[in-house]
Amino acid sequence: MERSWERDLNHNYGEVVYHEPDFALILSEDEDFDDGVRTAMLHLSNDISRTIDSLEYLNDGKIDSGLQGMLDLSRIGLIGHSGGAGVAVHNAMVEPRVKAMFAFDPALFSYRTEDLKDGLSIPSLIIRTEEWLTQKILQRA
Repeated sequence: MERSWERDLNHNYGEVVYHEPDFALILSEDEDFDDGVRTAMLHLSNDISRTIDSLEYLNDGKIDSGLQGMLDLSRIGLIGHSGGAGVAVHNAMVEPRVKAMFAFDPALFSYRTEDLKDGLSIPSLIIRTEEWLTQKILQRA
């Protein structure tokens, strides 16, 4: 059975859909698209932090998995492309357990200046292609 948010995916570019069991966001370009993208990316950044929490539980043996003591959580790095790279950039700025970050064509257009003001304090590599820089989406920023 098709869910209502899945029905809304049948449109062209200009929609944001972020869905998890306790949160759903669907915005079209007509409804403050940039704020919708920003909200979704901040939620995804929080998901990365929750994933690191889970890795700590696995490593500490709080979750029985056979991975106790096997993970080197002092060397966590993030890598991402486009929207995922934008999420990686944000999480690398706010998550002290992330020690390195690589972002390829990060989508940063939806972030506000205050989201990015502190910059990155870890080893980071950000690559932007000419095609990405000339896309219409960046002209909105």
